[in-house]
Amino acid sequence: MRAAVCAPGLGVRVEEVPLPALEPGDVLVRVGAACVCATDRKIARGEHPRVPRGVVRVLGHEVAGEVVEVRAPEDELQVGDRVGLVPNVGCGRCAVCARGLDALCPRAEALGITMDGGFAEYVRVPARAVRRGHVVPLPEGIPFEEAALAEPLSCVLQAHELVRTGPGDRVLVLGGGAMGLLTAVVGRQCGAAEVVVADPHPDRRALGRELGADRTLHPEELDASENTFDVVVAAAASARAQDQAVRAAAVRGRVHLFAGLLSPGVVSVDTNRIHYRQLLVTGSTGQTVEHYRRALRMLPRLRPQLGRILTHRVGLEGLEAVLHGMEQRQVLKAVVLPWETS
Repeated sequence: MRAAVCAPGLGVRVEEVPLPALEPGDVLVRVGAACVCATDRKIARGEHPRVPRGVVRVLGHEVAGEVVEVRAPEDELQVGDRVGLVPNVGCGRCAVCARGLDALCPRAEALGITMDGGFAEYVRVPARAVRRGHVVPLPEGIPFEEAALAEPLSCVLQAHELVRTGPGDRVLVLGGGAMGLLTAVVGRQCGAAEVVVADPHPDRRALGRELGADRTLHPEELDASENTFDVVVAAAASARAQDQAVRAAAVRGRVHLFAGLLSPGVVSVDTNRIHYRQLLVTGSTGQTVEHYRRALRMLPRLRPQLGRILTHRVGLEGLEAVLHGMEQRQVLKAVVLPWETS
């Protein structure tokens, strides 16, 4: 099969590789679509702690496709099933996994990160992922290209749940990348009274307004008076954004650190603001299977907005150019269609 193989720090190349060999309980999925994430860019640069330089990996953790071979019990999955994949898989035995928090399991594995992922014609889903319900049937009428967006959408749903976004809230999103804009869109779905997007780039601010933000601004415009937001989400991977998030929150505001920083992630924050303004500060990574299922159900309702966020469609040969375009802020969100040529 053809796969886009990544050697962190050395680039991506399309190669013929063996079809994954299945073990008892595994499932083989023919990839219909796999979206590109900032995490893929981080891995390709050699900056992800779980994919060190020297490791060769097929990336891609936002995946949807069709089951073509099943080594699991037939009552669970069948050949021909159209499915989406929840990428983070816990051990299934610890207290964290008992709560359904696979992404936080200390022994978690992840498609496209610690295991080969979806930037290939086929992807193997291991037995423990199948057992834990991480191969999720798609609702009728959801194309693969759209279904692949359920993974990032599910991450955003979990973030809003943790920060308790609700009716009447004033929401500020710091960062107008794909995840920041998706965070703004879902904030509106949660009933926010006002949604504001802050980003230094005019094109991202313009798109934020097109997607329904009440207003947009440059982060430098966040002055001392802009500290009345009930919910502030730092969706930009910068220490400055995280510091600004704390400063922009209202009394008893809720701050969410959505974008992780490069190790060690140390930020200088005025903790007196948290203390004396009684702020709640949370963070999140990944999602649960339930968030993923909720995201699939929400996709049709967000189809117009998702279509604006998904800016590029490429075959496997186009992946390296997309990663470069993301670095240059020329690509917002891309989907890889492995069976098409770029």
